[in-house]
Amino acid sequence: MSHPEGPESTESLALCLELVQALAQQLDLQLPPESVAAVGQNWLMLAALAGPLLTWELPPSLDPAPRFEP
Repeated sequence: MSHPEGPESTESLALCLELVQALAQQLDLQLPPESVAAVGQNWLMLAALAGPLLTWELPPSLDPAPRFEP
């Protein structure tokens, strides 16, 4: 999978790395420094993949799924 290059992707990655480090600290997660960049890149990839799903409008004609009760 190719990753976009340029100032926007560099800024996005920098912000994502800050977020990953802050969340790891908040969760008391011992994330090795050499893994932070990979976690940040995976986060950005998942956000790019999930973005279209989160913005897709469901048609009003759809009925909600029935509630599952065991």
